[in-house]
Amino acid sequence: MMTVLPLFSSPVFFDTYELDASEIELLKKETFNPSRPFDGYCSDDVNILLKYPNLSDVVHRHIQYSLYDHECFSIARNIKYKLTSSWANKHPPKHSAHKHTHKNSMFTGVLYVDIPDDSGKLSFEVPMSIPTWTTGTIEPKVSNHNLFNSKGWYLSCENGMCVVFPSHLDHFVSKNNSNHDRYTIAFNIMLEGNMNDKMMQPLNVKIL
Repeated sequence: MMTVLPLFSSPVFFDTYELDASEIELLKKETFNPSRPFDGYCSDDVNILLKYPNLSDVVHRHIQYSLYDHECFSIARNIKYKLTSSWANKHPPKHSAHKHTHKNSMFTGVLYVDIPDDSGKLSFEVPMSIPTWTTGTIEPKVSNHNLFNSKGWYLSCENGMCVVFPSHLDHFVSKNNSNHDRYTIAFNIMLEGNMNDKMMQPLNVKIL
């Protein structure tokens, strides 16, 4: 049987959890400020998970499994991680989230705390400047779109879903077509500590 290797992929980890309803109701009362027109609102607090221990516990469980336990990354446990920021997002009807990446971050995540039906999908795209199986300027028609040949992919979001992915991935959220607000918590992650492998130390080169 033929073997196909998913070489140099960008894994996206997602799972669904039970969330604390009382914390979600408190989260909705946070102060939010607009960003771009029809691009949703962000909370004033940019370390918001510090205020919601049960939601924070879900996020940390998901991060630990994604980075350390799952075979995709299997990051060494002596390398720690840190949440550099976390904030709540509010997207009223007709609002969406523009395509973007997260600067000064290694991994990014989203916890979906109150997601009405038809309130938007999380989508990822490959920039034209990054070749996959073709370059950005060549896109032959395919008979079956799949993870190997697609340059875009979306996830249908639901309450309690938590997602972690590399921060450099282009992503956006489609329009909220429901009649209710959509609430999420986004967060950024950096690794810290000694990340060098002893076998990968640079050579001492004498320059003449």
